Amino acid sequence: MPIAAIPAGVEIRKISAVQKRALDDLMVKESGSSAKNTALAVGLPTIVLALGGLAVLFRDEIKEGIKEEWTNLKEFGEGIPTGVLVGTIESGLALGKEITGVDLEATTGRAEEIYGPDIGICQQYEYDLIELAQRSENAAFWEKPILGLGIRQKLKGMKKAGCDKPPFTPQIDWDRV
Repeated sequence: MPIAAIPAGVEIRKISAVQKRALDDLMVKESGSSAKNTALAVGLPTIVLALGGLAVLFRDEIKEGIKEEWTNLKEFGEGIPTGVLVGTIESGLALGKEITGVDLEATTGRAEEIYGPDIGICQQYEYDLIELAQRSENAAFWEKPILGLGIRQKLKGMKKAGCDKPPFTPQIDWDRV
């Protein structure tokens, strides 16, 4: 079946990469933009508007899909034994310590800078815990788990050092580390 949009006598053939570059250069000289830039300038806003329109049209279905996936994710997380999850985290932290040399269980040393070298190790841990707790109060949603992990590691180091449970730490958290 012939294509009606092409006038009779016009030959269509594939162009080489060199010819394409030359054509783009010619378009830039004549109109100030290449075919690629023109396609991006027109195409990207069109795609964004189309996706926004689809999101509005199917917002109820999207909400239900998100709820369903969240439920599936929670069920998956509840199905993992706690020991496996904690063991995985512990292994990751040990590997991170070997690679970076940063020990999250150790004190930061900031309490010693403020109060002097006579401050005890337990007081240094308490200072670090209070600092982490204060940071987590104003932290973004994605930062809270990271700061919580830091608090857990400090409690673990504190327990290894033989310190007593800090009064502001719930007993269940102290027992977990």
